[in-house]
Amino acid sequence: GYAYKSHGIDHEFGGFVGVGGGSGPAVGVSAGGGVRGWAEPGCLCREREPAGFDRGTGERSSIFGAAFANGELISALDFDAIPPPGHLSPYVLPGAMAVGEAQGASGKDLLNVIAMAHEMSYRIGKATDYLRDIKDGKVTPPKVYGYSSTVFGATAAIARLKGLSAERSAHALGIAGSISPVNSHRAWSQHVPSTTVKYLMAGVLAQTALTAAHMGEMGHRGDLQTLDDPEFGFPRFIGTTRWEADNIL
Repeated sequence: GYAYKSHGIDHEFGGFVGVGGGSGPAVGVSAGGGVRGWAEPGCLCREREPAGFDRGTGERSSIFGAAFANGELISALDFDAIPPPGHLSPYVLPGAMAVGEAQGASGKDLLNVIAMAHEMSYRIGKATDYLRDIKDGKVTPPKVYGYSSTVFGATAAIARLKGLSAERSAHALGIAGSISPVNSHRAWSQHVPSTTVKYLMAGVLAQTALTAAHMGEMGHRGDLQTLDDPEFGFPRFIGTTRWEADNIL
């Protein structure tokens, strides 16, 4: 293991939860495993019912628990892909990793859904306000910002691995939009001392995506208009002042 200090918090790495892994260095961050410090609560708060997800300590966890822990582990170091809207990997990888392991998915299938999740998140990110938007020659961050929109890519990856039909996948995405966490990034960046709920708690969003996919699979109906309605749909939920839907297509 190894240790480092960030934001006044000591971190110590040396374990593993579930499949572990992400895009680029995010693979190593999650595989680095057990964390004392920023991501430790993600490991401690995971569900405890056994489901075959080994941690470096030999403990086992559920799909939801492993996804929560891996999200926090990946988020701890920021070694991940950062196209708009920002740090995508901690949000879109954990659910796919957990479901992929549980179902014995092939490496090819897992990589395909990981690429899809990042692509979807990037496209939706390009449709909304961005942290590095330029106005009058100056970087002007929006007053409301965050990574809630990654819930769609995260949910789609899980739905694909679970083999959901197009109809049930669409409902899963509609559900995801309705239950996504709030965009709390700016409060984290403006308030001192900053909280350890970094950007948006990755473990929570990963579990949100799992919930949406499971509910869609079970036949729950989602809001199929959530991305088509800037007045009362998802754009309104997340507080974006810009909605350029053509960037999603």
